[in-house]
Amino acid sequence: MTDTEVQCIVPGGCGVAPVTAVLDTVVTSTPRNFYYIASPVLFDIEPAEGEALAPSPISFNGNFLLTTNQVLFNGIPSTAPPVVVNDNQVLATPVSIDPVGGSPWSQPVVVGVRTAGGSTSLFNGFYLAYDRPAVSAISPTSGPAGVEVIVTGTAFVSNSINVTFDSHVAEFSPVSDTQLVALSPTGVTGTVDLVVHTPGGASEPVPFTFT
Repeated sequence: MTDTEVQCIVPGGCGVAPVTAVLDTVVTSTPRNFYYIASPVLFDIEPAEGEALAPSPISFNGNFLLTTNQVLFNGIPSTAPPVVVNDNQVLATPVSIDPVGGSPWSQPVVVGVRTAGGSTSLFNGFYLAYDRPAVSAISPTSGPAGVEVIVTGTAFVSNSINVTFDSHVAEFSPVSDTQLVALSPTGVTGTVDLVVHTPGGASEPVPFTFT
């Protein structure tokens, strides 16, 4: 303690508390507000899955997030500062991580936030980072509408897969994480791009010709 400074241990509390200096039972200062900040709480993140190498922003939803100053992915801060929307929502982009390169083609990432009130992680949940799918071959490479096309490649995982012939979504049946069978859609002509889409992104297009 000096004649211009006093240090003290903050007692437990909540909300706003006026602080005054007292000397020999005499109040010697004008009250100044001290703000208790509650510990952050995370309910969920949205979306809860995405691409490992080039992820898109996700929303952190919870309570007491207004003073968020850092978002962590496996303990690593996000590349860009988080965007605080309000006390219940923060936006941040996951850090890029190396793909698994094999089955199961995805990896869980522990997420958390740090605020002026403390730190917390998402309880009983995580962000699932997927490898980008790749198509190595299709058979046949041409045919009429309604033909079965065997698509071979990697990272055909998740419940959110779809297959497109240009902008036309095709019906398909999964065989394994490296193969699926797509039904070429009707209403399409010429040579088009066949693409497999998962939460890990879109595969490089492979040409298929309608005859």
